[in-house]
Amino acid sequence: MARILLYDLETTNLVANIGNILCIGYKWHGEGKPKVLSLRDYPGFKKDPTDDRRLVKDFARIFHEADMQVTWFGTRFDFPYLQSRLLWHGMKPLPEIRHFDGWWVAKKKLKLHSNRLATVQDFLDLPSSKTPLNFRELARSRAGHIPSLKSVERHCYFDVEVLEQAYDKIKSYAGRYHPNLSAITGDLEACPTCGSNKLQRRGFKYAHTRVYRQIHCQECGRWFQSTRCEPYMTAKVV
Repeated sequence: MARILLYDLETTNLVANIGNILCIGYKWHGEGKPKVLSLRDYPGFKKDPTDDRRLVKDFARIFHEADMQVTWFGTRFDFPYLQSRLLWHGMKPLPEIRHFDGWWVAKKKLKLHSNRLATVQDFLDLPSSKTPLNFRELARSRAGHIPSLKSVERHCYFDVEVLEQAYDKIKSYAGRYHPNLSAITGDLEACPTCGSNKLQRRGFKYAHTRVYRQIHCQECGRWFQSTRCEPYMTAKVV
């Protein structure tokens, strides 16, 4: 079974050569509650509240256990930010594992007024809600103000919780924007989105010279075509 890592960063600036990471919320899909790694967890916090070396090092160990990553706008922000901070500290880069970015799915497959996670949360009426985070708390957390940093950590926790709930709702609509889980697990007959074997054949999908069986996953609802094709005339007669 594929291990799917959901995560979210909270940072002091949108660019990694000026800012640093305050905390990282993460969880394994389908397992327990989110966890948050924070700068204040480390002994050097009081001396230097901007030093995220130990934080990114610990998260890198967790990341190496994952077969797939799930983020929101993570292809443009979270993942390159992590890579940049690792480079800053002279560490080795993270592996380029398969990536599901919910922002791209909202942009390419849905039609909402915004592609933000908060918009999808409201649209789908998800059980959890993102918490507000004001700029004063963010500014104070940069300076090591612990109550403000705790607010940032709480915000990060619920971001990951909402992220998982949104992922479970929209993944079957993602199409090619969802990594092929059947390739990860080695079960090429399984659903590429959820890995289920509860499948139904529903007609054919026609190309110029080939025909592919159209398959509907009874677990997540994803439609996809078979990996094996059939001769055009033979499939049309069936």
